[in-house]
Amino acid sequence: MDLSIRDDLWWGADLRLLSWAGYQSRLGPYGSKDKPAPSNGTATLIFAPEGRGVGH
Repeated sequence: MDLSIRDDLWWGADLRLLSWAGYQSRLGPYGSKDKPAPSNGTATLIFAPEGRGVGH
């Protein structure tokens, strides 16, 4: 795990969760598939202080 400061606002790390591999990603519009292939288990973990975060 490589923990780093992201966008000068929060700490984040990209993770590979083997138990999540093979599930279908649903990050498209209205919960639709965003990719034709199943997930490889990659997720982003973000540690953000209160009042800061994604979509700031």
